[in-house]
Amino acid sequence: MLASRLLQAAPGSEQKDPSEDVGRIAAASKGFFDNITTAYKNLLCWVLDHRLITITAAVIVLGASLFLLPEIGTEFLPPQ
Repeated sequence: MLASRLLQAAPGSEQKDPSEDVGRIAAASKGFFDNITTAYKNLLCWVLDHRLITITAAVIVLGASLFLLPEIGTEFLPPQ
């Protein structure tokens, strides 16, 4: 705090406003999240329009996971 009173900026030097960086970062993150929201909306619309494909894919994934269950094993406690 005291250093700000003792030290003066050089004449002609411009001080950068830190709020400009925050605004730039906020604009970039807003654009990023807007893109994610748009992609999610498009995906959700596609899934709702293609219900049969979605249900078939879900059943196939469930069947594949049940088929691989013996490979995983089901012991929760090690043998003593």
